[in-house]
Amino acid sequence: MADIFPFEKGNESESEFSTPLGITLYLLRCFALKYKTPRINFSFFLSFIKKITAKYGEQNELMKHLNEDTETSISMYLENLCEKKECILDYQDNKIAWIQFPRYFIDIIKNAYKEMENDPQKPFPTEEALRITIPAEFVTILNVKNDFALGIGISESETVQIMRLIFPVGLSPIIIVSDIINKKLLELAAYKIKLYLDNKRNSGYIENRLISFFKQKDIAVREMINRIIMRPSYIVTTLLEPTEFTFRFWAHFTNIVINEFMKKDTKLPKEQGYCHAAYLISFYNVYYKSIVQEEKEREHALTILDKKLKRSPFIFTLNDIYRIRDKSGYPIIKKISKTVINNYLMKKIRGNNSESLPDLIRIKTIDNKEYYIHKSSIIPLTLNKIFIASHDLRKAYLTNWISLLKKHKKSSIMVNELAFLKNINLQLKNHFPLLNSLLSYELLYMAKKDIEPEKQEAEEIKRIFHKKKMMLVPLTEIFGLNQKELLTEAKTHLPIWESIPLLRNIIHFLKKLFLGKKQIEEGDEDPTALPLLTYDAYTSHELTAPEHDVEPKGEKNQSDEIDELKQPPPFNQEAYKTGLSELKVNLVGKNTSIDEKLESLADKWNPLFDQTARKHLVQDVNSIIKDYLRSVKKTLKYQPPDLERIRTLAITLSDNRSFDKILKKDYFLWYIEVYILKLLIEMNLHRF
Repeated sequence: MADIFPFEKGNESESEFSTPLGITLYLLRCFALKYKTPRINFSFFLSFIKKITAKYGEQNELMKHLNEDTETSISMYLENLCEKKECILDYQDNKIAWIQFPRYFIDIIKNAYKEMENDPQKPFPTEEALRITIPAEFVTILNVKNDFALGIGISESETVQIMRLIFPVGLSPIIIVSDIINKKLLELAAYKIKLYLDNKRNSGYIENRLISFFKQKDIAVREMINRIIMRPSYIVTTLLEPTEFTFRFWAHFTNIVINEFMKKDTKLPKEQGYCHAAYLISFYNVYYKSIVQEEKEREHALTILDKKLKRSPFIFTLNDIYRIRDKSGYPIIKKISKTVINNYLMKKIRGNNSESLPDLIRIKTIDNKEYYIHKSSIIPLTLNKIFIASHDLRKAYLTNWISLLKKHKKSSIMVNELAFLKNINLQLKNHFPLLNSLLSYELLYMAKKDIEPEKQEAEEIKRIFHKKKMMLVPLTEIFGLNQKELLTEAKTHLPIWESIPLLRNIIHFLKKLFLGKKQIEEGDEDPTALPLLTYDAYTSHELTAPEHDVEPKGEKNQSDEIDELKQPPPFNQEAYKTGLSELKVNLVGKNTSIDEKLESLADKWNPLFDQTARKHLVQDVNSIIKDYLRSVKKTLKYQPPDLERIRTLAITLSDNRSFDKILKKDYFLWYIEVYILKLLIEMNLHRF
């Protein structure tokens, strides 16, 4: 009895005897093992409990509790255990009659493996050897060739399951429980291999066969075999941490052992054990190799992810990150799960040091969108967004103010600096939400501190920090928007008579006189209305030509109408072509193509560091030049411009405030001149 009831010796388990339910479960186990049956008669079990509680009740208060109204208490606890799937209850006349206790088989199997652990010579347990027959509903059948990985997966679940491992023909199926398959079974299989090698004939045979597979590695093979014999746990180490050599070693080793004994029609028990062990080792070898391979692929995918987050487009939503691909165009989401990606992002966002920025910054914008940005991209990205926003805002204000001035009106933002500043802030929030979040003193200061920017970037970012206060300069300075200068420029777009007060008043009087006041005011805009942008400036990379170089549509003076009636001068194709050739020699040279020269100059004036961003900027500049040339092409249509005219056009273009961030003006002017020449050549080729 003492072996069955360990609490008799005073070594009861606190977890098992801390509750009446735990004691009931333990007594079920004791009863099943004592009488060697998984099917227990309830009445017989009650008698057993009464004897036990009468004997041990004085030593244990909970045991004493079971002795009071035993049938009612035990029935309640058994029903609780049934709900937990610890047992199955059969009823007769609404009362418990029989208890089926599958855990009996688990205890039998665990005891068998414990005996095997003490004596590795014993064979792996089978149902025949244990003299038990496990009902089909209590056992999971696994074919080791196809389902071994599934068995290891089951071992990680909380519920202990019984598994029958089916081996190829000629080997008996072994029985095991799920919670020992991942480690204990591996250790026992390793010890079987050690016993096999203890026989010098076997070790010599294996060594000779393996050396034939491993050319010029005979020393490594001998060392491996000697280590296995001296320390069987080394087998487990080489399987859990495989190298290319150890993986191939075990693949060949197990194949040799299996082929040696599988040919026999009748195998001794120890030979059955060697074959069982060889099969198990071969499957563990493949399983853990796949785990290592998956880990390498995971690390490789995360390395790709880390590199991509540092490159264009620099701004990523979570869905953008899920869509990242490797060099072959294969989505990384196919290699690693979203959970792995999310855990990686959270780790990068948290960081390791409170005194510096984390590697990855998660920014939430005012429109409730989330973006992920690598800290090394914060400053260049912010400067790039400022560059784009300053152009787009400038264009929006000029367009709005010109429209108001033509109607002889002014809004408050045109004359009130505070209203102008507030309006810029409103535009920033409405149309540049990401930039609005990026323009944080703390963020930019920490980014500048952690990642030392390049010289040009350092000068640019320094400009937006207040010299004396821990804050950024006003938005008007950040975007280079001067209210008075904008208003002055807007006035330059008005017809010439609008700039002469007396003439302007006379014409306005005549309009009122002949058109009527109501007709003049029809369609007027609210002078206090804000200049809302009509496109998504946050994502816009489109730049346009300076407004003062575009002829107003729909407004023609008398001289314009006379010019349109004049016949154009006769066109001389050869003379035009010769003029362009001379310009090409002066601007590009004889032995250099125009495209080569443009590429060379762009590399020198382009202030951006990212290749994609550089490409976008060049495209934007080209678009501005095209738009500008389109507005003045009628003056160049019949006679090619000389070098001085080309230079004048380039200077006019370069004065655009959008290009203030481009510091190398000499190369930039040269680039504009060459690109104008290219457009003129293309225009001449498509003339006919």
